[in-house]
Order: sequence, then C-alpha cells, then structure tokens
Amino acid sequence: MYGKAALVLGDGERFEGTAFGEIINAWGRTAVLSGPVGLQEFITDPASAGLITVTTHPLAGNCGINLEDMESRDIWISALVTRENCRKPGGWRCEIELDAFLRRQAVPGIEGVDTRALIRHIRRNGASEAIIRQEGGAGGAAKQYKAERNRMPGSGPNIAVIDLGVRRSVLARLMEPDIDGNLFIFPWDAGYEEIMDISPASVLVTNGPDGDFLTAKDTKNTKKSKVIDVLAKLATRVPVYGMGLGAVLLGAALDAEIEPLYSGHHGSSITVRAADAKLYVTEQNHRYTLKNMPSDMKIEFLNVNDGSVEGFSAGNAYGVMFSPATTMTHSRSTAFFYDKLRQSSR
Repeated sequence: MYGKAALVLGDGERFEGTAFGEIINAWGRTAVLSGPVGLQEFITDPASAGLITVTTHPLAGNCGINLEDMESRDIWISALVTRENCRKPGGWRCEIELDAFLRRQAVPGIEGVDTRALIRHIRRNGASEAIIRQEGGAGGAAKQYKAERNRMPGSGPNIAVIDLGVRRSVLARLMEPDIDGNLFIFPWDAGYEEIMDISPASVLVTNGPDGDFLTAKDTKNTKKSKVIDVLAKLATRVPVYGMGLGAVLLGAALDAEIEPLYSGHHGSSITVRAADAKLYVTEQNHRYTLKNMPSDMKIEFLNVNDGSVEGFSAGNAYGVMFSPATTMTHSRSTAFFYDKLRQSSR
C-alpha cells in the first residue's frame, strides 16, 4: 500500500496526495502538461529532463504505455503529479500500466492532488523549483542528457543534426522517403569545422533540456555557449533549422535576446498564429522565447495566449519553438517545417 506524499513548491506552498511509482524523493522544476493526450511521449522526451510534470487531464495513464511510441528509452521527468493514476488502462496497444512503468525507471508519482488548485497557483505565480517528499522515500538523482556522435545512413542529402535532446520521431521523420536524409548526429559541443567537414545540405538543431544551456543569469546572453557561436557561423554558410530549445539558441546566434517564459509552454494543445493569420494547434516543451529581435529577423509565429514569439526566419535560418508534425497528436498540420528543410536540402 502506498503512503502519503507531498509536493512543496519554492514559495512554500504544499500539496498533498498519495504516492505511486517509485518510492523516492525528487526535485525539479514544475511544468504544467496541457492536453488530454501524449503523456507517454512527453515523459520520454529528453527535453522533459528535470521537470516535475503536473497533468491538466484528471486521469493519467488511461491508455497505458506501449514501447513503440517511446521518444527515447528512458523516462526523463523528475516526477509526475496527477489527480488520478489509472490502474486499469483501456488502450488496445497497452504493454505496461503507468505505475509499473514509473517504478521500472525509478520515477516517483503523486496522485490525489488537487491539480486544479495547483495549476492555478503555478499560472498565477509562475513555474518554480519544487521537491517531492514521500513516506520512506530515499534521495533520488536527476538524469542528464548526453548526446553521442552517430550516423544514420540514407540515400538523400547530408543532414547534420545537432542533438540537444532529439526525439526518436524527429529522426524517423528525417529518414522518411521524401527526405531520406543521410544523417550525421553531433553532440551540442561539436565544432564548426567538424560539422562542415560532412558538407551538410542543411543543419537541424533539436529541442532538449534547457538546464544544460541556460539559466536565469544567461538570458541576456552574457555567457554565450559554444553551440550559439557555432550556429552563428553555420547560418552564414548553410540553411539552419531549429526546433524548441534549438530555435531559441539559433535566435540567440542571430543576436536576439533570450527571455524566460512565466510558466513555460508544455503540452499538446498550444495554439500559435502564423504571419498569414492561420492558426495551428501545436505540441510544445520549452521554457524560453525570444525578444528584441534584430530588424532582419521576421516573426513567423506568435503564441495566441501570451503573445510570445513561437517562430522566426532570417536568411538561412528558420526556427519554431513547437514540435512540428508531432507524434503526440499524430497531426501533420505543421509538417511544412520538414517540407522547408527538404526543399533547402536539394
């Protein structure tokens, strides 16, 4: 029988519930996961590393977990907070239920929390660092993403992928017949010459966990990371595409300022407006946006809720803060991102 557990926010606010998953204490930054679908994809997305994830949907795990839809082999969140953990999932593809999946990877959960009150508190006061305490829980350790050099051969153009925390579905999309990319995967600290040595037709810098690159003190770009300098050089030579954190760093490479969002954008139901006034419901998982963009950067997308920048273009550079052609919702409405990449790679 699981015991009591509590989520304590950075401002001292406390929310109590019942433990499930692994009996372990945890810490991280709160993130509200909006939308009724995509929980499995979100928690296995490396960009979710270090997040204490709160679900807006009151029932978590009702479809269960299937290994085919994993975005990586690991769960990356620090903990899961929900109103109710589903013990009898009804998904026909279910291979394991959520509680056992969390225990298998030593990730704690709390259910029975008043998530409406918690989410309202976060949206009023902003996301914050938080801790989870469980009866009998030992100390846990946060996971850190580390990319490795890799090669995924294809018959199409050479595409350099700068891996900040790439999802399997992104790599799979680049390997589909219409692109059939010859992929060279680089870690974030790869050098300019190393990337140019493969003669890339285009470069994609992926989403990932922002904690490894940016802190609140870095948002004015006073300490530019190596990847920003490399992207600035690459954008003068080849088409460079960014998504999520990759788009934020690409924007910084073009001299825009990085701005932290009040509570972040996480989930599968976030609407953006394009420059041509079209609306797109997107999946997102990022905590920063851009401001004070130079005059040669065109804003391509804005968030309809908070007005923040969600996409831009400038010369060889094109970036979106959302995840295009997502597997969370199986929507292809934003597949134009890959169409642009394909056309520029010819």
